[in-house]
Amino acid sequence: MKKELVFEELTLDQKLGMLLCANIVADIIIRMTPDVGDYMHEGTVLLASGIISERCDEVTEKLVECNF
Repeated sequence: MKKELVFEELTLDQKLGMLLCANIVADIIIRMTPDVGDYMHEGTVLLASGIISERCDEVTEKLVECNF
């Protein structure tokens, strides 16, 4: 049986690996989305910012397409 991760019980290194930040333009976020999951583990959060409002739907569609 797989043990649930309890955030308070994790080491600092483990906690730091749970957040992936991307503060870059929409084109790059769209381009990296198919591959970024290879660098994440279960429970990692992808924080994507720097996206102008006119491109938000486009980025969202790609993230959904890639199961984020």
